[in-house]
Amino acid sequence: MSGAFINYRVADQPIGAAAIDHELARRFGADLVFRDCVSMRPGGHYPTSLREALERVDVLVAVIGPQWLTLRDEQTGERLIDRESDWVHREIARAFERGIAVVPVLLKDTPANALPPRPDELPEDIR
Repeated sequence: MSGAFINYRVADQPIGAAAIDHELARRFGADLVFRDCVSMRPGGHYPTSLREALERVDVLVAVIGPQWLTLRDEQTGERLIDRESDWVHREIARAFERGIAVVPVLLKDTPANALPPRPDELPEDIR
């Protein structure tokens, strides 16, 4: 295994991503798991670090919380997932481009119980 990249929304149940990171690191070693806030070097360039990590992993774990699909930009009202500049969107799209396995993990055991997104609710490049 080359590694796993944990994709998640900071504003949507980040504790789920932390728990997944912890368990994957325990099973496979921390050096094989990438989660931005713990894997990046202090002062590292965020976009470069993410791109480099996506180039060396063979699985992306998409952590889907209850607001993953519905979070919106406060000023424009646009759903974040619809923006090409949205990091969650970008990371998943890049994984698909590279042929990396994308494993969705639905956080159902949360107070709001996440629901799986329907394909017609997703941008075309990440359906």
